[in-house]
Amino acid sequence: MINFIIIIFFILFLFSFIVGTFVGYKLLHPYRFPVLQTFQEQYERGEIPEAFLKSEQHVFRIPSLYGYDIVGFYFSGQAKKTIIFCHGIAWTRYGMAKYLKPFFEEGWNIVLYDHRACGETGGKYPSFGFYEKKDLQTVVEFARKKFPNSQVLGLFGESLGGAVVMQYACLDKKIDFVVSLCAFTSLRDLVRFHLKLVFIPKFLHTIVLFFTNWYVWFFANFQISDIEPRDCILKSQVPLFLVHGTGDKLVPHWMTEELYIKRKELAFTKFLSIPNAVHTPELYTQNKKLFEQELQDFLKKNLKV
Repeated sequence: MINFIIIIFFILFLFSFIVGTFVGYKLLHPYRFPVLQTFQEQYERGEIPEAFLKSEQHVFRIPSLYGYDIVGFYFSGQAKKTIIFCHGIAWTRYGMAKYLKPFFEEGWNIVLYDHRACGETGGKYPSFGFYEKKDLQTVVEFARKKFPNSQVLGLFGESLGGAVVMQYACLDKKIDFVVSLCAFTSLRDLVRFHLKLVFIPKFLHTIVLFFTNWYVWFFANFQISDIEPRDCILKSQVPLFLVHGTGDKLVPHWMTEELYIKRKELAFTKFLSIPNAVHTPELYTQNKKLFEQELQDFLKKNLKV
């Protein structure tokens, strides 16, 4: 009987080790889409606005604190308002082009860039905000120098980008607003959510997460327990616009809903919950008019210029 229990324990331990390291590997090795491919796909889907194609792009390449170059481009506008866009995991800056039309029309200065380990930016592994928030800080400093007369500076992120802008918010009290679409609020909770989806028994989650955490720390020098966008944004007073769809299967809607309940008691927080909407980009492309109306309402209430 004792031998049988030992065997079962060993099998469960080995199973947890295999699953945990596999999850760690998948977190650190998403497919890195080529920049031209992402542009082509966005263009074919009609997600590149005409103003984007006609406006002059100014490419920039600035050094990250972590030894690689951050690559992106900016558009200079006439208004004294600047916005920085942060894309989702494994994609590139072109993924944010679909949101730009109203900002072009209002003359904003617009900055888009590739996250670490994405597009043309260097870096070996994504870190889900641990290092990306410092890269964003570098881009913010670049934007402030490039547009010194700007009276407004906001951040806009989708999915991973939404988690990054929330993690950055508590580092910079001068940011005027944050827009976050379909973002996870805790990487640990997100991993647990996906373990549940593939029917990994709940009593094994803690062990699996231990090995995932070990794998990520060993290869990329951060821990998944470090990635808590929820905790960061709860420390900030910046106006926040949260958007999520109830049909999202990649990042659960309840994450944003729970954050909103806590955050609205602390600072101005707007939450657009869209019934049956899935993850980005479909959340936006299928609900474009509603989203843009709610975004304009949010900006009018929180901007002075």
